[in-house]
Amino acid sequence: MALHFGLPIPVADEVEIAVVQGVNNTIERAYSNKPGSEVTISSIKNIDYLSIEIHDTWLVMADFSISELKFDPEDPEPLPDGGMGLFILNQAIDKIEYFTDEKYNILCMQKNIIR
Repeated sequence: MALHFGLPIPVADEVEIAVVQGVNNTIERAYSNKPGSEVTISSIKNIDYLSIEIHDTWLVMADFSISELKFDPEDPEPLPDGGMGLFILNQAIDKIEYFTDEKYNILCMQKNIIR
């Protein structure tokens, strides 16, 4: 998607990581890995940023706080098995919001485009 918009490869890589992580979180958390569940991804690019939205229609994420992940890169053993998704998103994306409307839970991600 990001390469389609002509973004520099490092920016496109970060967007790809964020989209994969966002969809993964939706499937695992909102749908509890239930097959056949709907996830919709939309994107808009303007001159300053790329905006991506991931929509789902199932469980609302109760806690959307982004915690700090402290670890020693020389010793990966103490890394948790889960709970790192929002941390990863926060590292790859410049702005993250999560909200619900009458029909959808929406994860909005914005990546600034540096020219």
